[in-house]
Formats: sequence, C-alpha cells, structure tokens
Amino acid sequence: LFEGQRFPAVNGALWTLKIEVMFYLFLPVLGWLLVRAGTGRWWLLGLFYIGAELWRAVVPALDIAHAGQFARQLPGQLSFFVAGMVLWFLRDSVQKRIWRIGSLGAVVLLLSLLTGFEFFRAAGLAGVIAFMAWAPGPRINAARWGDVSYGVYITHFPIVNGLIAAGLFAASPWAGLVLTAFLTLGASLVLWRLVERPFLRRDSHYRRTGDE
Repeated sequence: LFEGQRFPAVNGALWTLKIEVMFYLFLPVLGWLLVRAGTGRWWLLGLFYIGAELWRAVVPALDIAHAGQFARQLPGQLSFFVAGMVLWFLRDSVQKRIWRIGSLGAVVLLLSLLTGFEFFRAAGLAGVIAFMAWAPGPRINAARWGDVSYGVYITHFPIVNGLIAAGLFAASPWAGLVLTAFLTLGASLVLWRLVERPFLRRDSHYRRTGDE
C-alpha cells in the first residue's frame, strides 16, 4: 500500500504488541522472583537491566537472519520495563528529588541519543518520564474526555503514512503535522467512545477517570 515510502508497512507500530503480551506473561514470573529475592531484588533488577542491554548489543552482531529485529524483542526491551519498576519502588524518594532526577535523566538521554551509546538510555528516559509525571504543578485530568492513549498508538502510523502518500508532508510539513494530530486525536476519541469504553467494566479505573 505504501510501497516506496520510508516505512512501507500499513501500521508499523503493531510489532510492539507481541512485546506487550510477552510482558504480561512474564510479569507474574518477575514478581515471584522479586518476592523470593527479598532485599536482593535490587541485584536481580540490575542483572535484568544489564542482560537486556547486552542482548540488544550482542545479537545484531550474530550471523543470523533478521538479527537487528530479533535484538529488539524480549529480553531486549526489558531494561525499559525494569527502569520503570525501580522508579515505582523508589517513588517517595524520587518525588523528593524530582528536579535532580529529571535533569540527570534528560542529560543521560540526550548523551545517549547524540553518541549512539544506548546502555543508559532506558535509565535516562525513565528519569524524564518521572519528571513529567511528578514535577510540581497543577493537576491536569488529561483523561476527562476519555483515555485516548491506546487509540493514538493504534491509529497514528496509518494516518501519517496516508498523508505522506497524499503528498501533504512534501507540500507543507507543518500542515501535515497539524492534520496528523487532529486526525489521530479524532480517531482515538471515536475508538474510545465506540469501542474501548463500552467494553470496560463500570468500576474500571480508566472508565471512572474518563467520567470525572
């Protein structure tokens, strides 16, 4: 459908779905291991982080088909998951030092992107996300009109590729960006109202948040 474009897939974001499902399957095992490890859970989380980064670094060098794509699967993405878990375990301490954590995370993430050295990228990204979530400021109920996060994920790629194929981005990148945001948000709201929300239980946190 989008042959000749940089990303010819109809929806190139869908490759992450299998990783999401694998995380769901692995989480009970990881939770059990952390409980069994007790105070040694920090060592266990550290080993998982290092193992994931080594997987992504070593597998592409192997003489196997699609090695680069294989490296991005689990356990190659586990370091991002582990970094988020560490932030949650230490959330009280992190929130007290949120400016320091956020600044350090931004520096680490920027250096990772500029140098191509990915080992600490997950940690840097976690620091930036923590700052976005816990930085002081007014509380914003972003879900008051619905939880559009999954809709944005599932619809943005074909919308972007469709507008590229129509030549809009070539004519005006800013017009393409604005229309992409408008169409993606609109499609996500429709999905939330007509598909996602009706299938949630009435006591669902996501449903109650959207109704507030």
